[in-house]
Amino acid sequence: MYFGYVRVSSKTQKLDLQVDALLKVKVLRKNIFSDIVSGVKAERKGLDELLPRLREGDTLIVWKMDRVVRSLTHLIKLMDDLPDFKEVMRLLKKHFRKL
Repeated sequence: MYFGYVRVSSKTQKLDLQVDALLKVKVLRKNIFSDIVSGVKAERKGLDELLPRLREGDTLIVWKMDRVVRSLTHLIKLMDDLPDFKEVMRLLKKHFRKL
């Protein structure tokens, strides 16, 4: 099953672009969890509600990496906390800078 997570930093921003992208890749609206919170904040109630629902065979889909994790350390902790799935997370937008 596909689950989605969307986040914006403030109430003046809209989740629509991220939600629409998740709906296009067949994430059901009831399986999309959201937060309106700054990226520097550790507490994310929507993400905290979503993660325990993931089971073997499920995929977490996010718009961009920075919507779900705050840092490389946070990413490593998140991946350690998730069950050992074949595909745990899929990113819809992949932005990497060349070094």
